[in-house]
Amino acid sequence: LDLDPGVPTGPPGIPSGRKRGMTAANVIAGEMMRDWLAFTSPQELAILESAQATEVTVVRGSMDHLQEVLDAAHIPHVLIAGGQLRTDGDVSHRIIMVNCPGFELQATENQLPEYVRRGGWLMTTDWALLLLERQFSGYVKAARRDSNMVVTGDEVVPVELYDPMHPLLKGVMGADSAARWWLEGSSYPISIEKPDQVRVLLHSPEMKQRYGHEGVAVHFEYGLGTVFHLTSHMYLQRADH
Repeated sequence: LDLDPGVPTGPPGIPSGRKRGMTAANVIAGEMMRDWLAFTSPQELAILESAQATEVTVVRGSMDHLQEVLDAAHIPHVLIAGGQLRTDGDVSHRIIMVNCPGFELQATENQLPEYVRRGGWLMTTDWALLLLERQFSGYVKAARRDSNMVVTGDEVVPVELYDPMHPLLKGVMGADSAARWWLEGSSYPISIEKPDQVRVLLHSPEMKQRYGHEGVAVHFEYGLGTVFHLTSHMYLQRADH
């Protein structure tokens, strides 16, 4: 991708992801998500449609492309370089999404704990787990075995809803639905250090058998805000049949 940092993307009109060559499958997936929200949660869809681009900040990364997922869903957002991060002002209606690997944010990542403590939302993917390990010490970290980092193979594993009634999972999939998640090669399994405070949203018993940790998506409260982390990537997911 070669985008100007700080430029709002998404609606109106054709999603900018399609203009950059987003696959038809990504666009269709985004449209299906909006149709499902219109059927199951019209209030949530109305909130998405009224969102301002400045309320959703995506920090660019070389290995994940969350902005493409937002484009496909027609969700307004601002794409920035890590050095452009600003967390002042009212953050209670703001989410910062950090693409894997998160290295681009190293110069400004120390702003994140205070941002979340004041009510902001933070989402990270895959290798950006190391960012959470540094800045939110004691909650989650990259799994290790005998001091060596544990990494996954390039594989697809079945996933299940760990807490089907959790509001963050509303509309994700039915409690009895079969779903699979792509673990890209060298993804980091999540080691939960505070099981009384970190909640698992999606899990994979098969992943636990292989790597000792089952969490695929987890979150924890920090002050007034919330941190959400996802194993592997949101963009370029696939299914094996």
